[in-house]
This record gives sequence, structure tokens and C-alpha cells, in this order.
Amino acid sequence: MMARPPTMEDVARAAGVSRSTVSRVFQNGGERVSPDAMIKIHEAAKRLGYVHNLVASGLAMRRGRQLGLLVRDATNPAYGHLHAEVNRAVEAAGRTLISVTAFRHDYGTAEVEGLNRLIGQRVAGVFVGTGVTAAEDLVETVTATPMMIVGRPNEH
Repeated sequence: MMARPPTMEDVARAAGVSRSTVSRVFQNGGERVSPDAMIKIHEAAKRLGYVHNLVASGLAMRRGRQLGLLVRDATNPAYGHLHAEVNRAVEAAGRTLISVTAFRHDYGTAEVEGLNRLIGQRVAGVFVGTGVTAAEDLVETVTATPMMIVGRPNEH
């Protein structure tokens, strides 16, 4: 039987702090947490192999810290540059980027499926860098998640 991954509770116990203190370190960058407690928490997390679950924390906070990026062809240097620049901006904003690439041989349906995969990750917003699927079809796919179409003119 495989051991379960360590939880925030495990980190809190190992660091000698409350679970809410551990949560503040991983969700709010340590806001209102002493430097000593932060060191203990990070040391305990490393020792236990704890990896913070971004999706779970986004659901708990009712808003994700992750943003999604859909690109058409990751092998195209323009899309690679777009990915790098979006990632840089997202990290500067203290968020995390999740990206999906639509495969070249099946652009239209692959783009919509990619958007659905990103939305299924409960991202807070989506950047779409594709050129095949019509903006109207993209807007129909993404109803409750903010979306920005990048790299092409559109009316949406």
C-alpha cells in the first residue's frame, strides 16, 4: 500500500504550529507569520516532502491563484515566446500558470478540449493564444471564467 502524501496538518505538527499558520505561509506568502515560524514550516515541509495543493487552496478560497494559457503549437517560436512572457507576468503577479497545447493535427476540437481541461483545473482566468477556433466558439466554451484572447484581433 502506498503511503499518503503529507498534508498541511502533518507540516503543522512537525513545525509545532497551527494548521492555519501553515495555510497562511502557503496561501498568503506568510502574511502575519513570524520569520522563525516560516523557517520552521518550510523546513518541515521539505523534510516531509510536502507539496502545496494549489487547486485545493483555490477551491477553499473560492478563487484560484492559477491562470491558464492555451497555445496552438508549442513548437512554434512565437508561441514559445508568448508562453515565456505570460509566465513571467503571471509569476510577477504572485500567481501560477498552467498551460495546455492544442496538437497541430486537430486544432479546432483540440483547442476547445484544452480550454475545458484548463477550466477543469479551476483556473481563475484563461489566456488563449490560438488562431484557428473562432472567438465566438471560444466565448461559448468559457462562460464563467474570465478569458483574454491574445495574439490576434477580435471583437470579443
